[in-house]
Amino acid sequence: MAALLAFALGLFYKFTGQATFIETPLPLLTALFFLSGVLLVSLGIIAEILIRVYRLQAGREFYQVERGNGSGD
Repeated sequence: MAALLAFALGLFYKFTGQATFIETPLPLLTALFFLSGVLLVSLGIIAEILIRVYRLQAGREFYQVERGNGSGD
């Protein structure tokens, strides 16, 4: 989200003639925020896979119901 905002702000500055891309750090911030977002999403996916593999190897269910509410099952 921050990468998109920085990119939009850079385009706004360029087309309104207030500043060029070279005069502002916005291209660098856009790339930095975008790559940070990709890394965080990738780490989340890897963590999800690792947790699933761990639980399958341990023979555990993905969830355990401690007690029911008395509705049957």
